[in-house]
Amino acid sequence: MWTLWQSRDPARLTDIGGPRTIEGFGPPADAVEQTTLDTPVWMGFMAEDVAVREVLDTLNQEGEGVLCYKYEDSPSVVGREF
Repeated sequence: MWTLWQSRDPARLTDIGGPRTIEGFGPPADAVEQTTLDTPVWMGFMAEDVAVREVLDTLNQEGEGVLCYKYEDSPSVVGREF
């Protein structure tokens, strides 16, 4: 779904927002931070943390990200308008 939504409008490559918490986890509601393009993403033990902006564009079109992959269209969406 992410790739379909993202591919419909180039401006969506930098769309991000919302609280940095999962319901029931994280800081109390009055201390929740908002997600931004500079919010760090934990990469586990594979790599250093990266900023959200570095993982939004899965095709790495600008050459500044860390991902580079493309999903093939699912047979269930071929020919459908979104």
